[in-house]
Amino acid sequence: IKAGVDIVRIGREARPNIGIRLLAADTLGAARGVPWRMSATIRNYGSTQAAGLRAVVLVDGVSQPGRMLIPDIEPGMEVVVPHDISFDTEGRHQVEVRLEPDALPEDNRRLLAVDVAERRTVLIVDDEGAQEDAGFVAAALAADPALTGLNATIRTSQTLTAAELQNSDCIYLLNIRELAADVVLLLADYVRGGGGLVWFPGEQASVQWYTDSLRKPGQQLFPIPLGVLQSAAGPTAELLAPEQPPFVTPVFETHPIFAVYNAPDSPFPETVQISRWFQPATDWKRDDTERGDGVRTLMRLRSGDPVAFEHALGRGRILTFLTGAGRRWSNWPAAPAAPGYVVMHLLVHQYLQRPVPDIELRELAESFELRWPSGEWTDAVEVYLPEAGPGEEPIAETFLRLRALPQEQTAQQTTSDSRPGELLLNLPQARRPGLYRIRRFRPDGAVGDLSVALNVPAVESALALADAAPLTTGTERSHVRVISGDDAMALGGSGAGRELRWVLLGLLAAVLIGEQLISLRLSYHPEVAR
Repeated sequence: IKAGVDIVRIGREARPNIGIRLLAADTLGAARGVPWRMSATIRNYGSTQAAGLRAVVLVDGVSQPGRMLIPDIEPGMEVVVPHDISFDTEGRHQVEVRLEPDALPEDNRRLLAVDVAERRTVLIVDDEGAQEDAGFVAAALAADPALTGLNATIRTSQTLTAAELQNSDCIYLLNIRELAADVVLLLADYVRGGGGLVWFPGEQASVQWYTDSLRKPGQQLFPIPLGVLQSAAGPTAELLAPEQPPFVTPVFETHPIFAVYNAPDSPFPETVQISRWFQPATDWKRDDTERGDGVRTLMRLRSGDPVAFEHALGRGRILTFLTGAGRRWSNWPAAPAAPGYVVMHLLVHQYLQRPVPDIELRELAESFELRWPSGEWTDAVEVYLPEAGPGEEPIAETFLRLRALPQEQTAQQTTSDSRPGELLLNLPQARRPGLYRIRRFRPDGAVGDLSVALNVPAVESALALADAAPLTTGTERSHVRVISGDDAMALGGSGAGRELRWVLLGLLAAVLIGEQLISLRLSYHPEVAR
């Protein structure tokens, strides 16, 4: 069959477009009444400067006072605009940022979900009798819970429960000699799932336990092999000038938890004085690049000894300090170093805060699938679809009852996406941006809500005109041509179009004639009197 293909160009030139490329936050968990910060990345996809931009912020569909002010954006550039929100009530909230309409309104809005609690919980485990170090950390994090939004819970390792671990944003481990094997496994699972740990070993630490038991393959809860306890008044004192007191000042690497020490002209680094610390084992290589084990050194003493590290396990992070959290080994919690100490621990919580497990951020794709273990949830599912957005048609039905399908892996199924004992939910109704709430049910009747924020893919925002040459050049594309909208007079832009027009006209005439004949045959005609 000899056929031709006409592609109609519907745009003469690329149209300017401003889009929200990303809406993100350091954490999707917040505390009631405490400012929570998000950042909107706004990009100018046009060829001219964008000026006078404004954005409105909505919480659960309600516009918030004041607008987000956006600086001028040069062509092809983007800006990151931070914005703080305080939530008045607990629970799951939808946060949305909207720009004014333009050529592509779909990318002018972006949203996410935030889990708001009365207080966020930090667990502090301290096995030292008086728990003095835990008191300093708790005072730094939650001296006024109404301001920080944090609640510090102090425990000993003997009283730890799995529930306390799972309900904590992050966990401090202070002055621990050693932990039971089952607690170590719980901590490893907690970190692999996204939780964060902070170690301050203390003088009662079992060097062998930290070096061997915490560094087993698959666990790696401690970053280095631990060495001997060192004192500034001990062997390293000869590195200090005679007139110097017996302490060493640390040097802070650039890192989010050390923002108060990394700031230009910050007075706080010189206020920290450390007198005792653990050294790494003598055979441990101190150069991060040479080791290549994923452990990063964050703080060193002026004497050269490393005293703070960071490494990852699964989706979680672990911070390790080889000095003390209280005043026995340093002056960190006391004046004049105390302000830096407080800010650092607040930033530690922010950096290590465990991700909210039941919130997902996704972009619209070909299919919307969710999977979960069949032993934890039943196949009954309730889905709450988002309300129509600005300029969208109203949705007739926003509530669905569905059933997830069991996934049985066979010998022919080799993909990693399919696992035996899983339930699969496919949601074809997820065709527009918005917040989708999926309610699942445990076998014991407990309910769990999963919130999924769907946004338009950022790659759709570049409104560039397609180049006609790749579509029409080459022997295999000789039958393709690109025509303008003015030349495409319906289907009359080609000989094939004209033929089809005459065929359609002939069929229409035949139908009309047939209709008249049928009407004449079936209608009533009275006899005419003669």
